[in-house]
Amino acid sequence: MTCLNKLLMNFFLNCSSRPMLLIVLLSLLFAGCATPAGNTSGEGVKDRPLVAVFPVQNLTGRLSPVREIREGLIARLEGRGVQILDDRALEEVMARHRIRYTAGLDSDTARNLRMETGAGAVLLTSLEYYHDDIPPRISVVARLVSTEDRPEILWADEVGLAGDDAPGLLDLGLIDDPRELMDKALSVLARSLLRYLSEGRQSFNAGPADLRFEPRAAYRALSLEPGKKYTVAIVPFFNRMEYPKNAADIIASLFLKELVRSGPFTVIELGQIREAFLELRIIMQEGMSFADIDALVSMIDTDFILGGEAMEYKEGGTPKVAFSLLLIDRKSKQLVWSSYSVNSGMDGVFFFDFRRIKNAHLLASRMVQGTVDMMVKGVPQGPASMDVLWQGSIQ
Repeated sequence: MTCLNKLLMNFFLNCSSRPMLLIVLLSLLFAGCATPAGNTSGEGVKDRPLVAVFPVQNLTGRLSPVREIREGLIARLEGRGVQILDDRALEEVMARHRIRYTAGLDSDTARNLRMETGAGAVLLTSLEYYHDDIPPRISVVARLVSTEDRPEILWADEVGLAGDDAPGLLDLGLIDDPRELMDKALSVLARSLLRYLSEGRQSFNAGPADLRFEPRAAYRALSLEPGKKYTVAIVPFFNRMEYPKNAADIIASLFLKELVRSGPFTVIELGQIREAFLELRIIMQEGMSFADIDALVSMIDTDFILGGEAMEYKEGGTPKVAFSLLLIDRKSKQLVWSSYSVNSGMDGVFFFDFRRIKNAHLLASRMVQGTVDMMVKGVPQGPASMDVLWQGSIQ
C-alpha cells in the first residue's frame, strides 16, 4: 500500500471535515510522499559534461529523418537537465576546421571542441535502418565519446524496433505510425544515456543471452586475466554484398557496443582508427597484413585488433544475417579468435511465431551478443576439442 493510500484511509477513518480534506489533498499534491529511487531527471546534473551532438550518420542508403532524430534526442536530453552545445557554436567549429566526418571523433577534432567550446563529450549517432511503410521499422546506434586528447568511449547503446514486434491481443499493440515508433526508439536510447550520466553506469538495451544465436563455428586461443582491462581496435569490416552497402558498418557498430558492455575490453574510438588509417595510407584489400598491424600499433597502443566480414544482411519478411569475425593479438600477431555466425529470424521458432525476430538489426544484435559472450567466457570444451574448435547448431 502506498503512502498516499495510507494517509487517505487514516483521514476518512478519523475525520469528516471537507475543508480538512482539501488541505490534505493540496499538501500531498505539492509535497509528494517520496522521490522514486533511480530518478534520472535531476540527479548529477552539475557533474554532467557539456555535450556536442553531431549530425546523425545516415547508413540507410535512402532519404531518412536524420534531422528529426537528432532534434528528438536533444529535446529529451535537455528536458532532463543535460547541457547541449549550441548549434551555432558547433557549426562554427565544424566549418573552421572543415570537419565533415561525423561518424567518429579523432584527437584533433576532440581537442578543438574542448578548447573552443568547452564541450566535454560528443554524442555520435547512426541511423542504420528506417522503413516508414506498415509495419514501420527503425534501428539506431549511439555512443558518447569524451573530448580528451585520446577520446574515450564513455557510453554506447542501440535500439531496433518494428511496429509489429508485440502485436498483442487483437493486434492492439501494433504501431502503424513511423513517427510513433521513432519516438519510442529515441526514448529508449535517451533513458539509457541519462542513466549513465546520472549514475555513471551502463544500462544496455540488450536482452538476455540466447543460445540460438551463438556462432555456428568458433576457434579460441584467447586467454584473459580476471579483472584486467584490454584495449581493442576495431578495423573496418568488409562488405561481401551489393546491398545494403553499409551492412559491414552496422555489424562493426554492434560489436563496438557489445565489447563496451562485455567488461574486459576498452574499445578505441573509431575516429582514431580512421585517423591512423588515413595518416598511414593503409588500404585493406582482403585483411590486415603484418606490416599493417605493425604500422597501426605504432600509432595506437592496443592489445587486440578486431575485424570481420558481413556476408548477408536481409531485412524485411524473415530477416537473415551472416558474418565472420577475427581477433588478432597485437604482441604475438597470432589469431586468438575466429568465428562464423548465420541466423534467420525464424530460428528456434516452432509454433505461433513465438520468439520470432522480425527485424535484421535485432537479429544481428543478438548474434553479436552471443559471439562476444562466448569470446569473453570461453568456448565450451569437449574431450577432443580442448578449446580449439567448437561446432554449434541451432537449438
